[in-house]
Amino acid sequence: MSFPDALPIVVGIVSWQSYRVIGFKLIFDGALECHGGKLLPTAWILPLGQDGMIGSLAWIACLLLATCKGSTMAYIVSCCYVWWGIVDYCIGMVVEKYMPPNKSAFGPHVPGWMMLVWLFMNLALEVTAFALLLSKDILNWFITCDAAEPLSITDGVLGGWWIALCIGSALLMTVGFPVVVMVMDAFFKKLGFPHEDSKAPLRLT
Repeated sequence: MSFPDALPIVVGIVSWQSYRVIGFKLIFDGALECHGGKLLPTAWILPLGQDGMIGSLAWIACLLLATCKGSTMAYIVSCCYVWWGIVDYCIGMVVEKYMPPNKSAFGPHVPGWMMLVWLFMNLALEVTAFALLLSKDILNWFITCDAAEPLSITDGVLGGWWIALCIGSALLMTVGFPVVVMVMDAFFKKLGFPHEDSKAPLRLT
């Protein structure tokens, strides 16, 4: 079946949002000061809590987008979901500005500004997905789907491979997060960035 060219891109971006379940991991893993952690100030519970919820619901948004279940309603719910993700990243950047991490979440050699870079990069992805969702081709596609039966997962966008993307991104940033940190830290160490213990306290102004 032929889909709007931009729809697989949107589904791919939304499936990546599954990684945000790491918000729950960071909250309950003792990263926050309110749980006795030394990594993040308590204010981070707001963006991290929303991250956890957004990551947990990513597969539902993907299902609606990929199979046209609910057609126009699926489109509206998906737009709201992506907009929620954008707002959460903006909240994260405000919290990062006024209550930055006590130390780098990505490793002792990774500079503090990498958190802001990470937030901006993912915000750009979400904004791209939202802009594509508002395009005429995708809107007309969901209007057309109102009169049709929902597609099966295998007949839908990406042939169901979005399920693997959801699972993969969630595992990468939860189970595999220590490996991600190790790789990033080694990269910045190779570039000559000093260990955070040899630097002034991490505060972005």
